Amino acid sequence: MISELGIIVLAGGLSTRMGTDKTRLPWGSTTLLGEMLRKAVLTECGEILVSINRELEESEAHIIEEARSFGRHIQLVPDTIAMKGPLSGLQSALSVGTREAYIVVSADMPWFSFHWLPSWEVHIDAFLQGELLAMVPYVGLQEYEPLAAIYKRSVLDTIQESLEGEDVSMHGVLDKIPYMEMDMIEEAELYSNVNTRLSYKLAKAKSANRERSVPIVTISASQSKSGKTAVATSLINRLSQRGIVVGMVKSDGHGFSMDQEGTDTWKASQAGAKAVAIAGPNGYAMVVHGESMQRQQQLIRLANEMPVDLVLLESRSHGVAPIIEVVRANHNDIRLQQLEDIVAVVTDIDDTLDGNTICEQFSFSDEDMDRLADWILKELL
Repeated sequence: MISELGIIVLAGGLSTRMGTDKTRLPWGSTTLLGEMLRKAVLTECGEILVSINRELEESEAHIIEEARSFGRHIQLVPDTIAMKGPLSGLQSALSVGTREAYIVVSADMPWFSFHWLPSWEVHIDAFLQGELLAMVPYVGLQEYEPLAAIYKRSVLDTIQESLEGEDVSMHGVLDKIPYMEMDMIEEAELYSNVNTRLSYKLAKAKSANRERSVPIVTISASQSKSGKTAVATSLINRLSQRGIVVGMVKSDGHGFSMDQEGTDTWKASQAGAKAVAIAGPNGYAMVVHGESMQRQQQLIRLANEMPVDLVLLESRSHGVAPIIEVVRANHNDIRLQQLEDIVAVVTDIDDTLDGNTICEQFSFSDEDMDRLADWILKELL
């Protein structure tokens, strides 16, 4: 039974690649750790342990107190062996745990959920009665995820042995124990973690788009005549070829007019109509005058009202995350300031096009539009 399992949330890592404690990073109304705790308390698992070596943030403490008010106890467990990574956290938690087996999950997996538990209950029951020591997700491409697996407490001896040696990796433990494979290829996204600033930015961008009525990707540049429209129209073409219905919203800082003098809608506007619209057999349009809403809010509202799968928003200074910045060699001295929102650049500067990242952003050339279109579909939606 699922209630026989416990949950161990690993939140005591060093976060060396992130450069800061990633479990403290904001996620929704809480942190990455807080979000994982919210999910854990909604399960039927009987015990929740948190491997952690810091004080709780206010939002995290609130979640724990709220859980306790519903009769769910969450125990905080510090490492007994320092500087040994997640393995030392698992060793400490298993040492104080009372359940026969635990779902062990790292707090840096924002997409992880426990929705798969009911469908695996029969396999879990067989596992608890058998000789195997772990159930480990297989996510494809010969990759297993030991930091989101189920372990019996009897694996503790092997963990302690590993901590005394040179290899303190979770994969090293798996090499020493019998385990069963969980086919989770179709659920591979659950196991995506955030180890770098860039992976965190991409996760936030994807989360924002999934909460919107219509996903948005901004195409922006610090200066005009950078080729934003060329990039946008090229992406529209390629995304449409992939079956995506695309809309475009353009921000115009100089003002615009869609009406012609003398038309009925122009006359209505001149008479004081705040909004005018026209519809015909080939489409419809609406113009709203003098709205006090901030430009960014206007752009988001327009995007939300479009009957499309994805909106490309073209703007110099009012874009919303995620932003793809267009950077040109002839005016590279000024860049956009929204560094936390920029996830990629399109550029003609050759030394940035090495297939890696620059300034924590992916880089693409103008000839890379097919690759960029595929990347948008995979990383931002």
